[in-house]
Amino acid sequence: MLALAKDEANPLHPAAFQLLGKLQATEALPLLESSLQTLEQEYRAWRDSRDQHPADDADSETFAQWQQAVKKATPKHAYLAAHYGYALAQIDRAKGMQALAHDLADVREGASIGFALAATPDTLQVLDAAQGQRKTAEPLFQQAVFHAIDKALTRLETAADDKALASLESWQVAIQSRSDADAVRQRLSWTISMIKHYKALDKEFKGRYGVERVKDATNKVQ
Repeated sequence: MLALAKDEANPLHPAAFQLLGKLQATEALPLLESSLQTLEQEYRAWRDSRDQHPADDADSETFAQWQQAVKKATPKHAYLAAHYGYALAQIDRAKGMQALAHDLADVREGASIGFALAATPDTLQVLDAAQGQRKTAEPLFQQAVFHAIDKALTRLETAADDKALASLESWQVAIQSRSDADAVRQRLSWTISMIKHYKALDKEFKGRYGVERVKDATNKVQ
């Protein structure tokens, strides 16, 4: 799989990064970090070209040359940005948090999705704490972290077991002193309510029919 992630000519190249993330393949970290550095260099070169906008747009020849230079400098690996962030978040929590603060929106989005699909309640508490520490200084990080927490809690609403529910309730107690308007506090309260609601439905269904509910990802009975 690592070899496939290095083979840019293979159409499965992007999917390889996704699978490496799901497998939490730590051996892929050097490749991911070097690939992200390459992408950052490509964007720096592109921005340099973009910022050399001609002073006189009426000079059609110069303007056309500038447009061509910007087009030529288009980052070659931009389509992989979200894949890098996703894999980093799934493989290494610390590096995933760095990706949540990246200046490229697609890297942040990928990291948010990576955390959303795999984060435990404990990891979500770590993300929330980091968000609080960096709230005023790094608004992009704050947004990416909340996005990850929001999506992860949506997943847990239909997937949390009793242990996960207990962890979420402990987290709720820990942030009880926050303002009623606090977004994480509100979101967590909703998730806990939904988990309990679905568990009550499960209990009622089994009591009535003697079998477990078979549900899809949205908790609808099949």
